[in-house]
Amino acid sequence: MLWFKNLDSREFIGLETATFSLEDFIIQNKYVEDFSEFLVKVSEQQFNFVPPKEGDKNLFCEIGGNTIPFQTIASTGTTALELLYVWIKRMSAASFVFIDEFDAFYHFKLAFEVCKQLFNLNCQVFTSSHNTYLMTNELLRPDCNFILQNNKIKPLQSCTDKELRFGHNIEKLFRGGAFEV
Repeated sequence: MLWFKNLDSREFIGLETATFSLEDFIIQNKYVEDFSEFLVKVSEQQFNFVPPKEGDKNLFCEIGGNTIPFQTIASTGTTALELLYVWIKRMSAASFVFIDEFDAFYHFKLAFEVCKQLFNLNCQVFTSSHNTYLMTNELLRPDCNFILQNNKIKPLQSCTDKELRFGHNIEKLFRGGAFEV
């Protein structure tokens, strides 16, 4: 089991007991090119990473002939993606993963792309979000979406008398007040 969050502090419980450097993990496992491809795939961000040298523990990018530490040019959302990338690489050892407010630093479309990645992993993934854009049949069936309110949790289909079909716009129904906990 793994739980992690990526808000003001980056914390996790389970799966690992020691802290480690994300960039060192990416370098030591020779994931630099894969990480670069991941960033392009989910966020359309292109970084020109400098191939690491023996003993490097930090990622560097080349911009205009200059070598710049990745952490100095990466936004909060990009560093959140870096953390997510490392955990995706580690999640094969987990059977259940809970990511609290996984999209706190993501644009709503980026959160959608990240969900596509997470929901294709070979483990059970539970995410929490305030992003109603994610309430879509393209990602999950309505019975896999839950509403938490007033210390109660219910699946969407139990929050309405309407029959939920694949063609329904779940977000529009939610915004229109079709669901009650």
